[in-house]
This record gives sequence, C-alpha cells and structure tokens, in this order.
Amino acid sequence: MFYNFIYNLPLWALAAVVLIACIGFSLLVIKVIRLMGWVLAPDEIATATVLHGSISVLNAFTLGLIVVGVQSQYSQVENALLTEASKVGDLYRDLDGLDEPDRLRLQNEVRNYVDSILLQEWPANNRNEQSQETIILRNNLARHVIQMHPTAASALVVQAALIEDVDDMLDAMRRRVFLGQASTSPIMWSILTAGLMITLGLAAMFPMRRTGRQIALMSLAAMMFAMMIFLVVAMDRPMHGCVSVQPDAFRMIKQNILFMEQGR
Repeated sequence: MFYNFIYNLPLWALAAVVLIACIGFSLLVIKVIRLMGWVLAPDEIATATVLHGSISVLNAFTLGLIVVGVQSQYSQVENALLTEASKVGDLYRDLDGLDEPDRLRLQNEVRNYVDSILLQEWPANNRNEQSQETIILRNNLARHVIQMHPTAASALVVQAALIEDVDDMLDAMRRRVFLGQASTSPIMWSILTAGLMITLGLAAMFPMRRTGRQIALMSLAAMMFAMMIFLVVAMDRPMHGCVSVQPDAFRMIKQNILFMEQGR
C-alpha cells in the first residue's frame, strides 16, 4: 500500500516528500547527537574521518549501481516497446500478401489492436494494471493468423512470415510487460535507507562551533541524497507512474497504417 502511494504521487509531490524526509532526518540526528553528547572529541576526529570516508564511498557506489540498474531497466522497456511496435507494423504490411477476405479482416484486427494499446492498455499499465480487452484482441489476432489454412503456395509463404511477426511481437510484449512491472526490491531499499542514515548520522557527530552552519551543510548533503532517491523512485517501474515509458512507437505505427491505407 505504501509503495503504491509513493509511486502514484505527482512528481512535485514526490520530490517534496523525499526532500522533506531527508532534510528532516538530518535535522533530527543533529539534535539527538547534541542532546546525547555524542559529538566527537578532538582525538577521535582523525579516525572518524577515515571511517566516514570509507562509508561514504561504499554508499555512493551502492547508490550508483541502483541508479544505473533502474536506468538500464527503463531503456530495456523502451527497446522492447520499439521492437513490439515494429513487429506490429511488419504484420500489417505483410498482410497485403493475402487475398480477401483474410487480408481485410486481419488488418482490421491489427488496427483495433493498435487502438486498444493506445487507449486501453497504456492507461491501465500506468496504473499497474492490465487491459483485458487488449489481451483478448492480442490473443484473437495471433490465433487467427495461426489458424489460417491457405492452399496457394504464395499464401503459405505469407503465412509463415506472419507467424514469425506474431511470435516476435508477443516475445517483445512479454519483455515489455515483465520489465515494466519490475521494481527495486525491498532489500535494496533497506540498504539504501540504512546507508543514508549511517552516512548522515556519522557526519552529524563531527564538531562544529556554529549549529547553523552544521544544519546548512547537513541539509545540503541530505538534498543530494534526496535527489538520487527521487531519481530512483521516479524511474522505477518504467510502465507505472509519472515518469513512464510512452507509447510513441505505437503512435508512429498508427500513422504509418493510415498512410498505407490512404495510398491504396
């Protein structure tokens, strides 16, 4: 429930929540450390500096790996979408090799499928759901292509190409759906949160004569963490939320289909 709430927030609200949480934690840890008397003594600063540097490097490395992984997953969904849309376009074009009434019937199914992708499936995917109407159209289209029984040799060659297009389209669709719904695991979020708390907590233990300067420096550090966490959350689940993969490739295919129909 909490994950769905976070992922459904508008970008400005998500940024505000992450920023307030990180800065609020930094202010809280400064107050607690000063109240408990945990500020480092002069002879402890050198050892603590080395330790804090090591922890900061490890935390930055872990955070960098998470960010790279999220961006890579986002790119893989975009590539799967492009492949899926391209195969749908190939399927529509290859249907020209069939005779009536199969050609007209299947091309109508392809057009309906593209419209359903844009109007039904994408809004549903953005809500982390599936469009049953699109699934039915997809399954019917694949079944009708496979169940054709042409007799002419040329039609058999066309059917083989159509089946290959359908298989490639379905494979790309499965990759898109699977990768688009995947998200960063709770374990990774736990590691990321713990690293943030340890890094800021240890930094707050260093003595500074003026509390205002310490608050300013700690807030700047917290803002850097907040920006990275915001990036991870915003790009996590590439098919869900405000920063999600858009169906531009299918919009292009729809335009191409209209151009082909006008050229007939």
